[in-house]
Amino acid sequence: MLSGNHYFIKLIIVLISIIPTVINIDNQQISLFIFYLLLYILNIRIRKIITVKQFLILSLFCDFVIIYIMFNTFNGLIYLLTLIIIIDGIVCIKNYNYGIVIVSSLFMMYLIKDMELESILLALFTVCYIFLFTQSITLKNKKIAEIEYLYDDVRRYSYELEKAKKQVELYSSKVEKLAQVQERARISTEIHDTIGHRLTALLLQMEAGVRLLENNKEKSKELLQASVENLRESIDILRETVMSIKPKEHKNIIFSIKEMINKFKNDTDINVTLNINGNPIKLYPGAELVLYKNTQEALTNAARHSKAENIIINLAYTDKEVLATIANDGFIARDIKKGLGITAMEERLSFIGGRLNIYTNDKFIIENIIPIKDIR
Repeated sequence: MLSGNHYFIKLIIVLISIIPTVINIDNQQISLFIFYLLLYILNIRIRKIITVKQFLILSLFCDFVIIYIMFNTFNGLIYLLTLIIIIDGIVCIKNYNYGIVIVSSLFMMYLIKDMELESILLALFTVCYIFLFTQSITLKNKKIAEIEYLYDDVRRYSYELEKAKKQVELYSSKVEKLAQVQERARISTEIHDTIGHRLTALLLQMEAGVRLLENNKEKSKELLQASVENLRESIDILRETVMSIKPKEHKNIIFSIKEMINKFKNDTDINVTLNINGNPIKLYPGAELVLYKNTQEALTNAARHSKAENIIINLAYTDKEVLATIANDGFIARDIKKGLGITAMEERLSFIGGRLNIYTNDKFIIENIIPIKDIR
């Protein structure tokens, strides 16, 4: 592809070649001169639309023939048209450009062999200048083409990155929704397995108390009193389950956990200590929800099953993950059976690429490992 600079140089060469010749030729030769000139220009225009290398070389050969005939017929500065062959050879034919420059130079020297030495030296200087100038423009155009190609690559990668970003956001949204669905399923199972069973047992207990009301009032009173206690416990469990569906709005996860701990201490009289190591950073909402829910689940399990008196929560922030460790000094079972609570904690962590570890040394320890994806 020829640049504007190449066209400008070729136009200057054509004007310098034909103007002095037109001035000096006879009027009778004007028509013939115009014919050869138009034939020469037509060949140049045909060369512009040719892409096959063999035809380009044939077109350049035709230039040699036309220039030779015009120079022998009209003389003048027609030999300068050979410079256009050099330009087109460098620009259009990369593999044979040096050979075309040499052949064109020898052809020009042949045409002007009978001229004075100064004219020959001037022609050689002009050939060298045109060659170097054309080469520099060609290299510049090549660099520009490379920069444009790189720019297109960068722009394409930018589009792909934006597309990948949208896909990640969509995936994150789906993970959030899936985590919510799983959490609702867990709560539904917990209501069914705990409150449902309690209410069924409570119904049977109350029916038995009603049947014994006339025959054994003391036994009936005991059953109804036990039913009241069971109903009160069921209401407490139902309240805790409903409140655990979604944590309260909070400015950050640390504030939310502290608020949860204060409420837990007031409700259970269990001493809870919170330690924070490292620099807390804002996590993705899904990760914060998992951290909150798993801490809440660990506290509830400690109060319900282990009869703990002290609970220590350690939040350690590293460069790659958050370690949330909940340790209690309550009863430690030899064989740990994963119930709905621990299973739900593992499932929540797995959705965000984390994992759960349980240790039973002198304390019962639950360790939540949450990967960090910084969104600052």
